[in-house]
Amino acid sequence: MSLNSDELRYFLAAYENGSLALAAKQLSISAQGLGRAITKLEHKLGVNLFVRTHSGITPTDPARRVYEDSKSIVGIEDALLGYLDDYQNGYRSRFIGQDSEMGDVIKSGFDAYNATHEPPIVCELLKRTDDEIAQLLLAGSCDYRFVNRELDTTPWLTSAYLGTQEYYALVNRDSSIAERKVVSLDDLADMTILAERATYTFVGLVKRYFQDQNLLPRFRFINVSYILKLLRTTTDCVWFTRSDAALDFLNVSDQYRTLRFDPPIQSTLMLQTTRGAIPQDLLTCIKKALDSCGFVDTHEKGL
Repeated sequence: MSLNSDELRYFLAAYENGSLALAAKQLSISAQGLGRAITKLEHKLGVNLFVRTHSGITPTDPARRVYEDSKSIVGIEDALLGYLDDYQNGYRSRFIGQDSEMGDVIKSGFDAYNATHEPPIVCELLKRTDDEIAQLLLAGSCDYRFVNRELDTTPWLTSAYLGTQEYYALVNRDSSIAERKVVSLDDLADMTILAERATYTFVGLVKRYFQDQNLLPRFRFINVSYILKLLRTTTDCVWFTRSDAALDFLNVSDQYRTLRFDPPIQSTLMLQTTRGAIPQDLLTCIKKALDSCGFVDTHEKGL
């Protein structure tokens, strides 16, 4: 038994419209022709896909499974044909990232790749959330994005691991939690959480955690120089710092204490695309850019 994509497209149209007449109109074919195609598909599969009534068609239980798999097959075919058509017509891939410190680093990796590859990948940083950029990716408005947590897997989405970093809490040495070696996010419920930008990864992680607890965290977004000043002079503030930077801050001033979270708060960086395999040269350029900015993979280093 072999299936062709036209049969699956006919089935999808019928399933989604709930009517052979409406599906036929959408496909620009006759309702009789569509009915014959559906019957032929049912004979191939050995199951009835629809219950036919005067008011329309109702999917059977097998049809619901066939629908999900058909969507995946047709989606993969569309993505492949789109890629081949774009390639033949000189299409330039597009990367969209968050307008953030990490976004600048990832973009520099793309820039290094573009310096030696044609055609170059168009790069743009936007003031958008992870979820908003994910929608742009799945809608075909861009081909690459980086994300600090993995997007729901789909058959036409490829993800490449870039690294993982652990976050620590930086507090004043006289803070009520300063003498603890390990803290949890619950311990920060009465503290002000300092950050430079609302787009920083840990901000989203903390917000989601507190929302699950029906709590509202207190954030204050200010310049890093004021963050360090506040930490030196107040005991009710906390700043999140990456694992590779934690000791650096302790070396700058003995006024700080670095505390580890249990369970750990980690950021896993992924590069994702809808255009098949990610070029190894591109991943190499991005990882070099991460290394140059002091990014340390806590999994790789066993931290």
